[in-house]
Amino acid sequence: MSPVDVTQDQLQQKVICPGVVKCLVASPDGLHIVVGIAESLYVWETTSGGLLEVLCRHYQNILCLSFADDGGHFVSGGQDNLAIVWSLAGVLRNGEPKHVWNQHTLPVTDVCCGVGGVKARVATASLDQTAKLWELGSGLLLFSVVLGMPVTAVALDPAEYWLFCGTSTGTISVVPLHTAKREQIVQIDAEEKNCLQIHKAEVTCMAVTMDGGTLVSGSADGTVCLWDIDSGQCIHTIPHKGPVNALLLVSRLQGVLVNAEARPSLPLPRFSRQPRTAEAGGGTDFFIAPEEQPPPGYLDHLKNWTTVVHDAIRKVIMEDVLALS
Repeated sequence: MSPVDVTQDQLQQKVICPGVVKCLVASPDGLHIVVGIAESLYVWETTSGGLLEVLCRHYQNILCLSFADDGGHFVSGGQDNLAIVWSLAGVLRNGEPKHVWNQHTLPVTDVCCGVGGVKARVATASLDQTAKLWELGSGLLLFSVVLGMPVTAVALDPAEYWLFCGTSTGTISVVPLHTAKREQIVQIDAEEKNCLQIHKAEVTCMAVTMDGGTLVSGSADGTVCLWDIDSGQCIHTIPHKGPVNALLLVSRLQGVLVNAEARPSLPLPRFSRQPRTAEAGGGTDFFIAPEEQPPPGYLDHLKNWTTVVHDAIRKVIMEDVLALS
């Protein structure tokens, strides 16, 4: 595992792990990193580099991870057909999961958390040819989709109007959630018009832009496609030299797109290889970062967009009033 300083385009350090890293996810605030190695989860604190916990609840290799947007929960999926919800506070307290979902009958290939913190919905994909939608807080199964082919990736738009299911054949099925009924099972036909088809190999990863207008998909055929969700058309294709394994959408990168002279406010410490409880002098570390404005979040963008719409409507009304007078 090798953290990279994007402002200098170089490795900061190399973290020697006890096995092959199958998946990795950072919390939205960047304070915690969760890594899946074999059937275990390693939780690191980025400010101190301390290994907070090693979680052993899966029985086979862990394949995918996803954090909730508030950083309070994360979800893991594995070859043991399980999707497990973890509360970060509960993990640090007793190491026990919050929910264990065992309704899939084959390995869980992808998980995706929606917005809303503990009230968010979670989508899971599986080789059993189904995608399922869950409620994070209660753990209830809300919705199931049967696609007739292994599902390899899932994504939700920010408004949770659509569920996107990528398959092993390269097709992406678009499932409407605003018309779905609770505990409903939906059969999707690959020939239906709500399928996006351009990839020639399995879809490995997907993400939706913050405005909900564009879907980004990566595939084992070495391409990344940008889709206009309203029309279902591919608007841009980015070729790669090999299979695309993961993708991440960010609103902006401080120090890369904003200020070329910016540097991380805190240096990344050395990551520990032993749990904090096994280290001498273990305690709580406090760091005070320089005062700075946080990057705009989804609600900030929504507020700005609403202001623009209201201004446009007001302008049209004033023009009509002046025309009538």
